[in-house]
Amino acid sequence: MGIDSVGGSSRSSSSSSASDTSSNATSDAASAAETARATAAEAERKATEAAAAAERAAIAAKVNFDVSSFTPAAAPNGMPALTAPQFTKDMLNPAPVATTPTLTAPQFTDNLLQATPMGPLASFEKPAPIPMPRPERPAEATNLTFGANADAAAVSAHSQQVLGDIMTTAGVTSARITSTARTPADQARAMYDNLQSQGVAAQKALYGRFGDQVIDTYSASVAAGMTRAQTEQAMVDTINAVGPSNVSRHLADPARSNVVDIAPSSIPADRREAFIAAIQAHPDVSRFLGPADGDPAYHVEIRQPQAE
Repeated sequence: MGIDSVGGSSRSSSSSSASDTSSNATSDAASAAETARATAAEAERKATEAAAAAERAAIAAKVNFDVSSFTPAAAPNGMPALTAPQFTKDMLNPAPVATTPTLTAPQFTDNLLQATPMGPLASFEKPAPIPMPRPERPAEATNLTFGANADAAAVSAHSQQVLGDIMTTAGVTSARITSTARTPADQARAMYDNLQSQGVAAQKALYGRFGDQVIDTYSASVAAGMTRAQTEQAMVDTINAVGPSNVSRHLADPARSNVVDIAPSSIPADRREAFIAAIQAHPDVSRFLGPADGDPAYHVEIRQPQAE
C-alpha cells in the first residue's frame, strides 16, 4: 500500500518536468518567429526607402539638364529671329532671369488681303445668291375680275401673284373675286345675305362663337320684325362689341393677311377640283374654305410678306 503510494508520486514528478521542457521550447520558437518577422519588415522598409530615393534621383537627373548644349534651329526664310529666354540648369529651383528677352514681331504688309499666302481672302467668300426671276405666266392667266362688293385695292400685288400661280397650275384663265377685306357694315351685309340663303344652322356651323353671337342678333332682330337695315345695324353693333377680327378673317389686318372670296361659278366645272387642289398646295395660302366646308365661295387666306 505504501510502496504503491511512493511509486505514484515519482511518476507525477517526472511528467511535470517533461511538460515544462516542452513549454519552454514552444516559447523559444515563437520568440524566434517574431524576431524573424520584425527583421523582414525592417528589410522591406529599407528597400522601399531605397526605391523612393532612386526614383527621386532619376527625376532629378531628367530635370537637371544643360540647356547650353542645345543648338537653336535656324529661322525660316522671311521670318524674324526669336531670342529664347535663358533658363537655369536646375529647374526645380529656378533662379530669376537677369533680363527679359526681346521678341521681334513679324512685319506684315498693310494690305492683309494681298499678303495672305493662300491668296486674297475675297476668293473664299461665298457669292450672294442671284434672285431668280419668277416664271412669267401667260397673259390670260392673270385675268382676275372683281365683283361690285369687292375692293380691288385690298388685294396686294403679292396676293395677285399667288392667285395667278394657282390659276396657272389649275389651268384656269379667269376668276371673279366677290369679296375682299370688309368693314363691319360689309360683314353684316354678307352675313345677312348668307343667312337668308343658307339658313341659321349652316352659318353657325361655319362661324365660331363670336360669329354665332352676330347670328343670334340676326335671329332676334328678324323675330322682332325689324327691317333689313335695322337688322344689319344691330349686327354691326354686335360685330364691334365682340371685335371685328374675332368674327371673320375678312376683318383682319390686310397688311398681314389678304382674304378673298372667289365665286365657284367663275371657275369652269371641269377645272374646279384642280383649282381647289392648287389653292390647298400653295405655300402662301394659310387657310381655305369652300362649299364642302359650308362656305358658298372659295374662301382663300393669303399670308403677306413681312419686313425682317
